[in-house]
Amino acid sequence: MITQHIFKKSDGVLTFSSTGYIPSEFQTEDYIHKVDDTLDMQYDYTWDSTKEEIVKGNLRTVDPAVVEAESKLAYRGSRKNEYPDIGDQLDDLYTKGAFSTEMAAQIKAVKDKYPKS
Repeated sequence: MITQHIFKKSDGVLTFSSTGYIPSEFQTEDYIHKVDDTLDMQYDYTWDSTKEEIVKGNLRTVDPAVVEAESKLAYRGSRKNEYPDIGDQLDDLYTKGAFSTEMAAQIKAVKDKYPKS
């Protein structure tokens, strides 16, 4: 898996690392993108623009609250990716008659107005 590291040009600080999607706020001229799968993320890193290289810094001290928050986000993301599409879930509930009479009538009106081809 290829890991892309994003460094802020102004101070060389490692700002973001990912093996997947890079948010648009890091896709500007203000950031330097480097691919490197050898970095030990227990350490701080900076970008040395004069030498054009990544410099390993001190061992990171991690706030336990940050670790817990990241764990919760990973858990939520994993579950979210496994669930069926929300539209499929809602359609199943409608088909099984799980909605109130009023909500079922609203959904039926839309289904009748836009029938499947």
